[in-house]
Amino acid sequence: MNINDLGKWGLLDIETTGISAQNDHIIDIGFLTFDGLKLEKKFSSLVRTDHNISGFIQKLTGISPDQVMKAPHIDKVLTDVYELEGYKLIAHNSDFESGFLGSYFDEDPFVDSMPFLAMMNMGKARLNLESFITSFGIADKEDHRGYEDSLNLLKVYLMNVELVRLDTEKYFVIQSVLMEHYSNHLLTKIFNLESAYIYDLADQIDFDLKGHLKNYLAKNQEESESIDPAQIDFNSKGLSGFFQDEDKIKEVFPRYEMRDSQLKMALRVGQSFGNKVHSIIQAPTGTGKTMAYLVPSFTFSRVSGEKVLLTTGTKSLQKQLADKDIPMMKKLLGDDIKVTKIIGSKNHMCELLFRSKFDSGRMLLGEDEIFTRAYFDLFFQLNSEDEYFNKENVPFVFKLKSKNFEETMTDISVDYRACAGSNCIYHKQCSYIQTLRQAQEADLIISNHAMTFSWPKSLERPSYVVVDEAHKLESELTSAFSIDIAEKDLQVFYKNLSQYIGAMIYILTVHEYDEGKVDFLRNLIQPKQAKLEDLLLALNNLIELYFQKSPRYTSEYWNELPYISNNDPVCKKIFHEVHELHEFFIDLFTPLNRFYEHIVDNYDEKEHAETLTIITKNHEVLKDYINSLELLETKDTDYSGALKYHEDHGFILNVSPIDVGKCSYDNLLSLSESVVFTSATMANADGSNGTAMTYWSTGYNYLDQKKRFQTGLFLDPVYDYEKNGQVFLASDVEGINAPGYVEDTLAEVCKVIDHLEGKTLLLYSSRRRFELAVDLLIKRYDGHIPLFIQGTGNNIVDSFKEQQNGILVGMESLSEGIDIPGDALQFIYVDKIPDLRMDFIIKKRRDFFDSAFGNEFKDYFLATRARALHQKLGRLIRTKDDKGCVLITDGRTKRWKKNTLSSFNELMKPYHIQNISMDEASTKIIDCFRNTF
Repeated sequence: MNINDLGKWGLLDIETTGISAQNDHIIDIGFLTFDGLKLEKKFSSLVRTDHNISGFIQKLTGISPDQVMKAPHIDKVLTDVYELEGYKLIAHNSDFESGFLGSYFDEDPFVDSMPFLAMMNMGKARLNLESFITSFGIADKEDHRGYEDSLNLLKVYLMNVELVRLDTEKYFVIQSVLMEHYSNHLLTKIFNLESAYIYDLADQIDFDLKGHLKNYLAKNQEESESIDPAQIDFNSKGLSGFFQDEDKIKEVFPRYEMRDSQLKMALRVGQSFGNKVHSIIQAPTGTGKTMAYLVPSFTFSRVSGEKVLLTTGTKSLQKQLADKDIPMMKKLLGDDIKVTKIIGSKNHMCELLFRSKFDSGRMLLGEDEIFTRAYFDLFFQLNSEDEYFNKENVPFVFKLKSKNFEETMTDISVDYRACAGSNCIYHKQCSYIQTLRQAQEADLIISNHAMTFSWPKSLERPSYVVVDEAHKLESELTSAFSIDIAEKDLQVFYKNLSQYIGAMIYILTVHEYDEGKVDFLRNLIQPKQAKLEDLLLALNNLIELYFQKSPRYTSEYWNELPYISNNDPVCKKIFHEVHELHEFFIDLFTPLNRFYEHIVDNYDEKEHAETLTIITKNHEVLKDYINSLELLETKDTDYSGALKYHEDHGFILNVSPIDVGKCSYDNLLSLSESVVFTSATMANADGSNGTAMTYWSTGYNYLDQKKRFQTGLFLDPVYDYEKNGQVFLASDVEGINAPGYVEDTLAEVCKVIDHLEGKTLLLYSSRRRFELAVDLLIKRYDGHIPLFIQGTGNNIVDSFKEQQNGILVGMESLSEGIDIPGDALQFIYVDKIPDLRMDFIIKKRRDFFDSAFGNEFKDYFLATRARALHQKLGRLIRTKDDKGCVLITDGRTKRWKKNTLSSFNELMKPYHIQNISMDEASTKIIDCFRNTF
């Protein structure tokens, strides 16, 4: 490529007071520009503003109000920006820069690096600039400053080009796709530069590209150590001997110590599998739960030849099992056990459907459509036997940025009922088919709860199952067996209706041209599409009107109302329109089903794999809608119906099961030889309180006594929580939404922070309180105690641990799964006792629980909230030497009756909650650190 083809170009980044181009202000601009390969100019300037700079933005960027007050006005800074007229300016997620600066140019100059980095890193789901900067070793974190981020973006792009070039086959595949779709694009031109020119660019910005590449490749090179695998007999003696052999286990796990609780759990798992019975095991923090079920699972599978399914509730634990825990166990136990991970068919994408969509010309040639084509073209071309891509590997940001991208993902999602299998010309590289084949040959299968309850019919589900994170089962079962008919999905079906019927016409035209049949189908398309469009518009308008009449309506979040008839005229009209929609689908299905059965019975699946896949996928969706609406309209007493509405996302017709325990029994326990449910938080410490909820939600109490252990195994706490973990609850505070709540509670919390000089985790249950707390903490501690704020970087938890005396602030979600052992964390603040979601299905479920099992208030309502609080408190004590305090503030508890408070305290064991006034809180906690610990 002629280097002069690059023309005048550069990289630009801005920092602002917020994300709104209309309401927020620029506070920092930086860029560097080139003429061809020659570096022309470097520019960096803060920008004056009197607009409020939130604490979050100050922490993110390091820019203070004092700094911007001394900076030049935007008009002066724009003088330099205007000089960029005629330049192509690269920015990461350039819509942001374009929103603030695009109008200052005759023609919007911005080009987005994100799509190109995505195509060069197919399979990478996170595309934020910091993830590239840190993984390439360019810096420890993103600076969030204009010039520095512009410079680092160029370094990232140059490294990507050279890394791709190392894989010749991959390089030419990407190059061909870029030349087809983006032949004249600046970033394609840079991609096509010879390596000598790439290194020349790197030299001009003083970037040691060769050194960084060398370090990156060395860091990512696999290291393997071989040891003699442990030999274990599948019996109590064999398992006991293994866990007691500390020296052997330390060859792989250097910090291993023999724990009685871990051995007890391993033996219970072994007994469950060996005797074909089901069990429940509560394994508190420190038990070593994962090893305790992996060792008997490995050993049982090896001895019996039976497959074992390991299912988790979160992607993070699933990933940890697949990428860390099991590879380590293989070093210890031997590599002869085959392990694979499996996810549901809808998480895979069908190349047959994509090529059909691509070739049909249905996609317009707008910028979004071009990228969608290019991205998925590469997605399927780069799929290999070593790494099967699926939806988990697709960056979520593109679904947010492009409606076409999201619709394409829906259109090309695999439906196992429509999959052509080996008849498909793409089956050899299909991620779904290859995953099923690997699962057929595997000994251990890693999955998630959702997949467990939607298992593909072509693959036999293992009869021996470990359900980790079993405390999540209620929500997972609700999701698995709920039926959502979303407006956006109905809109996709509406758009695909012509393709669905058109595919039928195609087969009939090719093989048995019957003018009557073909004309019938052709004449069906337009009136049916028009009717469906009218129904969807009417439903949307009525449901929006119905919700806007509700006194609790919000335009920001999802709204929910029960699907029950009342005298409200709008409600009656909604019921009528839903019935009309149901009748419409039945009227559509009746004639199409005759054609469908005729086509399936008479035409070769291999010859017409593409067309039959399109027909079958849409046909099954149509059947789903009919069955779902039937369930909604008949008001099955085992299910609860609801309407949901969001201004941006439209409506959802929802049907959810009430008795999730029965769902678990019918769809898991009754079909399995042995299921082991385990979690750190299934009840209180000894199982004396909270078990009713666990026994019900798992389906355990539906089992015949001969198929289960009489009671669950509730292992003793590994750590001394009463001695080492003091928990205080202050109830004499204002309501959580009262003005001054955050300021007042934080005033006492900060006294503890001052005493500890950090070592604190603060968890907030709302974005508003979180942001207010961040502002206050920055004003008080910035420059004195290091602050680590959720959302300001990828590695804040690791950085907090390394710092040893920092303050970590986040939302409730931050507490899930983080592990901060040692002195780095000694104090946790929680802004309220977690609430139980008040969806309509939860209200119905509480009524059911009360009638079927007893006291729903204590055994369901309080137990669920206590379990959620257990998860947060579990972050404090992670080793036997850890010590610390927790403060919870919640004014609602001062209205709790004595029995309620007593029940909650019982549910919270092994934690001993001490009720304390807020003004005593800081003093009492500081005394603990001075005298008790």
